[in-house]
Amino acid sequence: MIIAEKLFLLNFNFGLSGNILPTNTIMNFSELMDAASQADVSKSKKVKLAILGNHATQFLKMSMEAMGQISEINFDIYEADYDQIEMEIINPDSGMYEFVPEYVFIVQSSLSLQRIFYGMKDADKATFADLILDKNSNLV
Repeated sequence: MIIAEKLFLLNFNFGLSGNILPTNTIMNFSELMDAASQADVSKSKKVKLAILGNHATQFLKMSMEAMGQISEINFDIYEADYDQIEMEIINPDSGMYEFVPEYVFIVQSSLSLQRIFYGMKDADKATFADLILDKNSNLV
């Protein structure tokens, strides 16, 4: 069962909400939160987003919400438990399916991928990227 019909690619335009920020602005987390608090969210479009990660995603969720506010997007976010990507996808009774997101954002830690890579036989390392791509493709 595929619940997200579109590939989710975030391309935020910072100029939407009263030009709070110039384009190409790089901010730290505190600056991002301050900018979001100044955003006018009255015209925000609601978007249901699920975040699945194999690491802690709390700051990602907060950042996505803040970027959404700046970009006139009101994210309603389901955040899966730690390291539950596969279980959320293969279990039709999971919280993600109950939430019914419009988009699913899957994020994997490079450190966990590195551990898998280093645990492989040298002969198999040349196909590591294909292996991970196939595994993820088979989930969705």
